[in-house]
This record gives sequence, structure tokens and C-alpha cells, in this order.
Amino acid sequence: MYLGALVLLYRQLLVASAEAQLIDGASSALNNISVEDIKIYRQECAVAAQNIARMLRLISFDGTLTKRCWIM
Repeated sequence: MYLGALVLLYRQLLVASAEAQLIDGASSALNNISVEDIKIYRQECAVAAQNIARMLRLISFDGTLTKRCWIM
């Protein structure tokens, strides 16, 4: 649940930074956040998502993953 919370926490920031990058302007929500901080958040979000995928792969490996898994 912690990893899922990290992904949810950083998702809005990463979407806003991607939108700002696409329109070639700085979004008002991103004025206080440096590019280096955004890179760190992107990396932490990617690592959290990879770890979630690893856990689900390990759970499904031995056949204990049910259709109504609380992790999903």
C-alpha cells in the first residue's frame, strides 16, 4: 500500500510537469519545484511502480493471486 501511495502522490506532479513541458511554458503549480526535484520524483515513482510489478509477479508465480487481490 505504501508503494501505491507513492505513485498516487507523485502522479499529479508528474502529469503537470509533462503538460508544462509540452506547452513550452512553466505551469503555475510548478513554480516552486526545481527540475532536479521533478527528476527525483519521477525516479521514485518509477521504482515504486517496478516494485509493485515485482511483488505481483512473485505472488502470481506460485498461484496464490486471486481475482480479488487487495493489492490490486
